[in-house]
Amino acid sequence: MDALAESVLEMTDSDVESEFRADPAPRAKDIFRAAAKQHSQTKLRAAQTQYEQASKSVKERDFAIPATAAERRSLLDAFLASYQASGMTGLTAQFRDLKSVSDADVESTLRQLDALGALSEFRKKHAL
Repeated sequence: MDALAESVLEMTDSDVESEFRADPAPRAKDIFRAAAKQHSQTKLRAAQTQYEQASKSVKERDFAIPATAAERRSLLDAFLASYQASGMTGLTAQFRDLKSVSDADVESTLRQLDALGALSEFRKKHAL
């Protein structure tokens, strides 16, 4: 080990630079790769954090939807009928036969509509 240290001491600056610049230690490469990856994923992590916060907010929110499955199904049916009557057809394909949609899907859809503010607008418009 001492011999190696002495040989490095005897090298000129340009020899040392050419010796170590061409092939950095594998650990140094790993450090640079990790730093570059971390930097490139900064926006991804920020977006993921924002998504998780929004998702948590929706899950913890108190929704203004009916208590029974029949009332929820009736509300969704009325909402969809109103939506279709206004000339918009984007939601109707999935709900053509509302009887074949599970109660869980009906509730989930109403929660999403409520979170978007669509149910409150519907209720105001129809005095519900």
